[in-house]
Amino acid sequence: MAVLEGFPPQGTWGAMGSFAATLDDDQIAAVTNYVRTAWGNDGLPNATPWSVDNWRRNAETPADESHALLCPNLSAAVIQPALGVSAGALRQASTDPARMSMPVGNYRVAMPNASKADIVEALNTAYCRAVADQHISQARMTAQLSDFAQRVAISLDDLKSPTSVPQ
Repeated sequence: MAVLEGFPPQGTWGAMGSFAATLDDDQIAAVTNYVRTAWGNDGLPNATPWSVDNWRRNAETPADESHALLCPNLSAAVIQPALGVSAGALRQASTDPARMSMPVGNYRVAMPNASKADIVEALNTAYCRAVADQHISQARMTAQLSDFAQRVAISLDDLKSPTSVPQ
């Protein structure tokens, strides 16, 4: 959001202008990832054009306007294996990469022919439903969903076989 919206002077720091009108989503993701990893920063280079687009749309929402979180609708066949994971387990997996292998592995066993994109979408939709009642800003919720989707994708890359599910 700092790259998109800029920020006013803070303490000894000068102001930074907004880049929303001058950079596209790919460029803002690239700048964000560079800043997260340059100069000894240990942040993850996980900004994507998709996440920038979501942040950009949320930045255009007036601060006093509230929106209910709308989770995607998926077909029962696609979402059902993801809903088999408890809301608590999904919330734990969102912050603990070691716990992400359980919902990802279970989904792959239930849907062995599902694409990675389908798995990410299904688990992210289940996670959305698990956290929809939190009383946080839509921008923060969007960030949580984006982070969760990225953690699912990383976990998918880490799994060796669709039939091996960690216990």
